[in-house]
Amino acid sequence: MKLTDWKKEFRIEDDGFIREHANRIGDQNPLHHNAEMAMQFQKLTGIVMPGMAILNHITALIAQEVPGVIICGIDKARFYRPVYAPTLLSLFFTVSKKKMRRVEVEIGAIDDNRTAISATCLLWLPETVRAESIAA
Repeated sequence: MKLTDWKKEFRIEDDGFIREHANRIGDQNPLHHNAEMAMQFQKLTGIVMPGMAILNHITALIAQEVPGVIICGIDKARFYRPVYAPTLLSLFFTVSKKKMRRVEVEIGAIDDNRTAISATCLLWLPETVRAESIAA
C-alpha cells in the first residue's frame, strides 16, 4: 500500500454536475446554483464547485484506496480560487507524517496548473495496516 505521490483525477463536467454535488452536500449557496447571482455577488464568471464537495470527493478516494481507514479530520483547508465547469482537477496526496496507525496526508487539487485547494488530512489506519508500511 502506498499513498505517497498518489494522484487521481476528478472531472467536473458541467454546471448541472456542480448543482448536483452542491445539493448532495446540502449547500444552497447561490454561488453554486445561479450564475447571475454568482456574477452579481462575487464577480464570478459562472457558478463554482463547492470546495467542500471537492474535499468530500478526495476523502472518498482515500477510503477507496485504504479500506477501513478512519478520516479523523481535515485541517488547514484553503480554497485559493474558484473551480468552474468544465475542468479536470488533478488531485494529489503526499504522506507528510506517520506514526503507528496515524498518518498525516497533504492533499490538494490543481486546476490549470494552479492550486485550487490544499489541506491536511489525518488518517487512522485499520489495525491490519501500520504507518511504517506506507512509504513516505
